[in-house]
Amino acid sequence: MGRAGQTRDRFRGRPGGAGKGPDPLTHQCQQQTPAGRRTARRRSSFAAFAGVLAACLLTGVSGLALSGCGSGDDERVSSADRRFELSDLRRATITAEGRQYVTWIADQPAVRGEGMQLVYDFEVRADQGMLFVYPSEAPRSFFGREVRIPLDLAFLDASGRVVTVHRINPFDETPRDSTAPAKYAVELKAGEFQAANIRVGTVFQIPAFADDQATD
Repeated sequence: MGRAGQTRDRFRGRPGGAGKGPDPLTHQCQQQTPAGRRTARRRSSFAAFAGVLAACLLTGVSGLALSGCGSGDDERVSSADRRFELSDLRRATITAEGRQYVTWIADQPAVRGEGMQLVYDFEVRADQGMLFVYPSEAPRSFFGREVRIPLDLAFLDASGRVVTVHRINPFDETPRDSTAPAKYAVELKAGEFQAANIRVGTVFQIPAFADDQATD
């Protein structure tokens, strides 16, 4: 509205200074017929609208370009629908079968509840995943509600040893239970367990600080 208003004000003109003739734009408008003035106003409004639209499109294109840029170590923007953005979570590097994985730590009830929901394939590399941390060992159960990508799931005891493995499929609400009490769970992109030979009995090396803030 602001830009269109400014354009119309130009056609109203302003009084000339001392000793000066009428403003050329004002004089032009005064000589126009009513139909001519309506045409001029329509052209002015259209030009203003086109200018605003062009600015919005340029801003949108710039935002898209920026969101896709960055080095391999940068976080991509997570889904706006998530309550907890991945970039806001603490991270820990865990190791299993000679491979390292950079994991987002889910150590609070609300964060664990959201887990990997509403995360898309482009947001997670093969060497990234989520580490679920609980204060103590207990039977655990996961499911795939609002999960957008297939995941490998491992339940771990307090020593980091894998006690159960599962595949979680997108939107599948079938419970995936631990067969023994678990203190940790690890989710990686589907296929990584097979590629790394992660199975029952595999031991994950988990840094001690990952347990510092775990609560029920």
